[in-house]
Amino acid sequence: MNRFFGAPTTALVMAVVAFQPARADSISFQLQNLVQTAVSGGDAIFEETVTNQSGTDLDASNFFFNFSAFDFVSVNPVQGLGVADFTIANGTTSGVVDLFEVFVGIAPPGSDFPIDVQLEDALTDLSAVQTVTVSVPGTPSVPEPHTLRVMLFLIALLSYGVHGAKPVSRKVRRLFAFFVPALLVAAMAPFARAQSGAPLFTTKSPVSGVINQIFQVMLPIVNSGTGAANNVTVTSATLAAATPKSPALPLLLNTLNPGDHSVINLQFDGGKLTLGSNYLLNVRGTYKLGTKCTRVLRESLRPGCQSHNFAVDHRFIRH
Repeated sequence: MNRFFGAPTTALVMAVVAFQPARADSISFQLQNLVQTAVSGGDAIFEETVTNQSGTDLDASNFFFNFSAFDFVSVNPVQGLGVADFTIANGTTSGVVDLFEVFVGIAPPGSDFPIDVQLEDALTDLSAVQTVTVSVPGTPSVPEPHTLRVMLFLIALLSYGVHGAKPVSRKVRRLFAFFVPALLVAAMAPFARAQSGAPLFTTKSPVSGVINQIFQVMLPIVNSGTGAANNVTVTSATLAAATPKSPALPLLLNTLNPGDHSVINLQFDGGKLTLGSNYLLNVRGTYKLGTKCTRVLRESLRPGCQSHNFAVDHRFIRH
């Protein structure tokens, strides 16, 4: 399924549609530690190596990381690979370098922030997904109860509210009938996500060029995961420090099923970009899992209705 947003030329549209399928496992990245600690307001650096089996030599700036399923409010993953450029020859593994850094906002002690990470190259090869976690040291102020115990308690509470031995008013019964099932559904949300599969966002080979001093980027955003992503919305895009003149953000892409992609046309002021310079494009957005939410009052409690986040990168040379 293809969707195009913006006003690209016909030649650009035809070029983007013809992208090639990704080749899995021809590139990979290795991490010293999948779990790093960082204090509130601090950062964690993930470092190690990149292996290139793509069939051609690639510069570090030809690789970019995609991040999915993380808390945008609390953590901000930023790619470090390619800032200092070097060549990774085909069939070789790089030395130990900083791959990406995760900045932590104001977070309570004992918090854990998982992030799904996938490496991509300029040939659209994709690595296997790895999940890293940034942990904030300390003890949570309020320990989270075990999900199974919560579910059993809510079931017992629901049973008592409907069939309790003491007389209960109709109003109270209605409150039990409305709120307890909603809380029970919320407690089951982690199980629902695990069973339904998860989206994973990557990019494909884009097309870029200057038209009337406007640097245009046609970037395909792909759901390469195993679950549908609803209400996919692009919330921000930056090319180095520049923001797009068009389109207006946030931009709703709607639903992306596994294998679907949407192509967004991002337009930047070409006069502010140096000819021949290398720029990293970062696109961030949100999505929802599972079935679409239809009831506003229960939206925040229904599995799949919680917002999740993604960030994808691609590197461009100003033509």
